[in-house]
Amino acid sequence: FAYFERALATLAPFFDARMLERDALGYASARTVLFQRLSVMHCDLLLYAGVAAALGEQRPSAGPVKRGGALAELLVFALVVCDAGLLLVDHCHFQYNGFLLGLLLLAVAAVERGAHVRAAVLFSVLIHLKHLYLLAAPLFL
Repeated sequence: FAYFERALATLAPFFDARMLERDALGYASARTVLFQRLSVMHCDLLLYAGVAAALGEQRPSAGPVKRGGALAELLVFALVVCDAGLLLVDHCHFQYNGFLLGLLLLAVAAVERGAHVRAAVLFSVLIHLKHLYLLAAPLFL
């Protein structure tokens, strides 16, 4: 996660360089908050990609979602995008959980596609970003 934060820190001065100073604990200018919100929203694109990949990998025997077709897929996508927990926690407290969930979904979709090396790399990156996702390891057995 430190590399991710470093990447964010390279972009931060374009918004407000003061937020990167060591004594800036609790500093929250309008430009700083804007940067944090925009960074979370841009990282959420990975969540949307993960949902799209997971929906695209459904098998014909997957059940009711597949029978519903495009409308059901749109509904699932909308439910994930509008998840109040992700919106409130990520967009208010800047936790970046959406992009981590997106990585997990991309890894699961890779397993479904038979791309086991890609799934292993994605899951490994996810574990290095947040070790709590180690609890999802049984999905890959």
